[in-house]
Amino acid sequence: MSKMTKAELEAEAAHADWAYEHRDELEREAIEILKKRAKMPSKRLQAEIAKQAKARAAAQPVTIRLDTADIECAKKQAERKGLRYQTYIKSVLHEALAAAERTARRGKRT
Repeated sequence: MSKMTKAELEAEAAHADWAYEHRDELEREAIEILKKRAKMPSKRLQAEIAKQAKARAAAQPVTIRLDTADIECAKKQAERKGLRYQTYIKSVLHEALAAAERTARRGKRT
């Protein structure tokens, strides 16, 4: 470790004094920076958000009447999966339609 000169020691002491006197302001600034960084999503998350936004833009809003018991069942299943029930219903419908399409294609081949 190299020895510091008297001028360097005085400059460092002055900086330390200044930082101590302004510690509350510096702490507030640091907290604000951390809050902003916490709000910034990762590149992977940004890509997923963009993908979902694109899918949402391509989706067509639909109104459909469903049996109350089916809605309640979907809500329970969605909650177990940690999803919103409308998202869950959409995924169940998508899976059922895809399965029906695969079955129809297999039927055409024979």
